[in-house]
Amino acid sequence: MQNAFETIPCGPGESTRAIHRIRFPDGQPRTLEVIGRNMLHDEAIHGFIINFRDVTEQYEAEERLVQRERYFRSLIENASDLVSIADENANFFYASPPVERILGYTPKEYTPLCGIE
Repeated sequence: MQNAFETIPCGPGESTRAIHRIRFPDGQPRTLEVIGRNMLHDEAIHGFIINFRDVTEQYEAEERLVQRERYFRSLIENASDLVSIADENANFFYASPPVERILGYTPKEYTPLCGIE
């Protein structure tokens, strides 16, 4: 974290953002967002303002989302059936790899064809 403080921009009013994992006194690891702003030019402050925000829950939720996406992508891409995904206007933007075995098109070839009646 000391390195982050040393890299706070020198320009007046400039700020920097960093993410740090630290261990709290109770032993729990936490993820903190640190934002530092150079206010040396402001005579009332004449220093740096550094804000810390605990973003542990946000980062854990994002990691769970990434893991679930990998899991479901693996299921779909390894299924023996064709899986297609379309938006509300029936524009297909995804076809699983079995499309080639089942219909003879690669996924890239198949998705534009779905919009044609």
